[in-house]
This record gives sequence, structure tokens and C-alpha cells, in this order.
Amino acid sequence: MTSWILGYYNWSDSSTLNFKKMLLLLYKFSDNLKEVVYKKKKTGHPLNMSRKNMIKGILFLAIACMIFVAGQRKSNNIIQQNLKSNLIRFHVRANSNSRMDQTYKLKVRDAVIDQISPELSEAKTKEEAFKILKMQKNRIKNTAQEILKKEGVKQKVNVHFVQEKFPEKNYGQYTFPEGIYDAVRIDLGAAKGHNWWCVMFPDLCVTKDDKVRINNTARKKMEKLLGKKTIRKITKDKYLGWLFKV
Repeated sequence: MTSWILGYYNWSDSSTLNFKKMLLLLYKFSDNLKEVVYKKKKTGHPLNMSRKNMIKGILFLAIACMIFVAGQRKSNNIIQQNLKSNLIRFHVRANSNSRMDQTYKLKVRDAVIDQISPELSEAKTKEEAFKILKMQKNRIKNTAQEILKKEGVKQKVNVHFVQEKFPEKNYGQYTFPEGIYDAVRIDLGAAKGHNWWCVMFPDLCVTKDDKVRINNTARKKMEKLLGKKTIRKITKDKYLGWLFKV
């Protein structure tokens, strides 16, 4: 029965991978229990749990786990959609992984954040923020080009409005799950170096070094946009995190 359930699920999904772990534990538990049953029968000690009741108990636990994971996945999907509907991510791709190219990437990042944050602070919704960003697209590109020119670097700069997959990232007390987000992406040169990822709206990322600090005004705006349930989810402790991972 357990092997049938294991074969039924698509284990590429992280929630079902976690469920697989639970089922494997149940399967191991059932094997251990069968061994206890066998030993007790062999020694002649009375046994309170019949094989039938044991199977019923395991089946009940398996079904309970299935219901839990299905509900958790639905909740995670709703939260992921809420994040996608209200946030704009920021992505900068360096020319290469050389130390200098990575330094240029961070300087471009800082200059663009300094330039665009005052403008975005006026936006109350994602739609308003996108309108501002599209109006500022050439200015963002020029800002990046000016930084590279000042450094004596000849690299092309491209600014894109994209939907793309972001990895799970931690910013302060928040953990943003992996998923597809609307984003502003700046490509420097060949854009084959390490990435820098953050949140452009609300403008959470205020930084002058390689660490991310949270803009408190933007944090309050994000909490208002996303609602208490989503905020609780993305600030959840990593304790038992494998149960809650999207």
C-alpha cells in the first residue's frame, strides 16, 4: 500500500518530497512494528494490536499526511500568487565572475537604488510602481552606463522588464520563496557573472555593501500590501521548515 502511494506522486515537487519522507518513515515504522508482532507471537506474550488494526493505523496516518500536504500546497500557492501580484523583484547580472566585474555590478546596483527609491516611495501599488519604472527605464540605463564609464569600463547595459524564476532568498527577517516574479533586470556586458537579487517594490533593499538591509518604510508598505497571513508565512522560523517549504 505504501509503495503504491509513493508511486502515485510526482516527487519533483518539494512539498511531495517532504511527504515522501513522512511516508518512508511510516513504512519503516510498519516494518519495525511487524518485527515486534513476530517476536511477541514467537515468545508467546499477549499482543494487543492485531495486524489488521496495525494496517488501519498506518493507512489512517498516511491519509492524514496526504490531506495535510494537499492543504499546505494550496495555502502555499495562494501565498506565492499574492507575492507575485504585489512585488517587483530586482535582478542585476554581472559581466563575469571576475572581482572587478562583481564590484561594478554592486556599484551599478547602489546607484540605481539611490536613483529610483525616492520615485518608487510614492507608488502605492505594483501597477503604479511599474508605470514609474517604465518611465524611468532610460534613466536607469544611463545611470548604469555612467557608473561603468566612470570606472573606465566598456560594457553594454540592457534594462529588461521580465517574468523570471528567482531562487529562495533571505532578506532580514523575510524569506521569499522560489518562484516566478515580475522583475526589472539589468544586464551588464555578457551578463554571465554571479547575480544580485532583491525586491525593487516595495523598495526593501537599502545597501551600501554586499549585505542587504531592510528599508523600514518599505517594510511597512509591504506588510500592508501582502496582509498578515503572507507576512507570517515569509517570516516563519526555519524550525520544521521542511513542512512549509513551497
